[in-house]
Amino acid sequence: MKYSKTGQFTANQEKLCKEIAIRISKLRKSGCCVFGKGDKLRVYKTKDMEHAQPLDISTGSDYKHALKCLNAGSINDSGADDSEYFEKGYITEE
Repeated sequence: MKYSKTGQFTANQEKLCKEIAIRISKLRKSGCCVFGKGDKLRVYKTKDMEHAQPLDISTGSDYKHALKCLNAGSINDSGADDSEYFEKGYITEE
């Protein structure tokens, strides 16, 4: 296949893509963030993500308290890890 023949999206595909972008923008404005995790789009509360523990700092993760999220559909692959956990000490009661 020639490169010039790739990426020729239909008008409907472009419209659908714009709709997704608009909805993601609205989610972000409402206090959420959207991540690609494995083969899923996941929506987290932005405030919760401010207290997430990066996986490269494995000694500070609270593995008893995963961040709650919404599944926003399947994707092919994000190339990212699948779970987020709060930093130790952020959750003080059940």
